[in-house]
Amino acid sequence: MIKWDDSWPIGIAEIDYQHHRLVDLTNDLAAAMLKGQGRAEIFNTFKNLANYTIEHFSDEEAMMEECDYKDLENQQKEHEEFRRKLAEFIVNYQNGAIRIPNEVLVFLAEWLRDHTHGSDRKFGKYWQEQQLLKGS
Repeated sequence: MIKWDDSWPIGIAEIDYQHHRLVDLTNDLAAAMLKGQGRAEIFNTFKNLANYTIEHFSDEEAMMEECDYKDLENQQKEHEEFRRKLAEFIVNYQNGAIRIPNEVLVFLAEWLRDHTHGSDRKFGKYWQEQQLLKGS
């Protein structure tokens, strides 16, 4: 399970809310697996995570475009790689090739933490600087 704490926020309320929701959805997936819920329930939880991830990445990238963020292309590449890996996990789960092993949960948790605390934190700082410049 991922613990949300004061190290997670990047300073953009809308994005921080979405990151918190992604943490919650990842924890929901872990809980569904640990409780031994049925495949259909786990699959739906997995799909909810994937769908919300797509929405979040879209919102985040739109904000980056809005302020001409210089590292947008790298962010898009990171997002696409994550979307591809998540889709691969879902297809493999649906086909019975995986059962949401611990490695999948660790990958999700580590990627979310590392991306948020790294790339997204840099964007948060840039966004805040741009907002200050607009207010001057």
